[in-house]
Amino acid sequence: MYANAAEQSFSRLTPQQRVQLGQYLQQQAPQYGVSFPDANMNGRDDRLEDPAYLAQMTGQIQQQQPGLLGQILGGSGGGGMSGMLASPIARAALAGIATMAMRQVTGSRRG
Repeated sequence: MYANAAEQSFSRLTPQQRVQLGQYLQQQAPQYGVSFPDANMNGRDDRLEDPAYLAQMTGQIQQQQPGLLGQILGGSGGGGMSGMLASPIARAALAGIATMAMRQVTGSRRG
């Protein structure tokens, strides 16, 4: 359910916004004990433009440590950066995931 909600949410972002969000997560997640072994940190990772790939990536974070995605994006973990939640991209992503998940739980999602 989470992956489906995340993919729907990320599909509403532009490819550039998805790349920006994905790169931020790749940079921040290791500080919280989550790593992405296949992450291409030295250049642009075109997979980040794909909402399904980004949903899989955030799903890994959610599965390993529930609630961590909001913590990473909100910057409440005391990391070096102030967090991305001030960004409209991060707010849209988190709000979208929550909205889509709620629709799925209540049965009001559209096919």
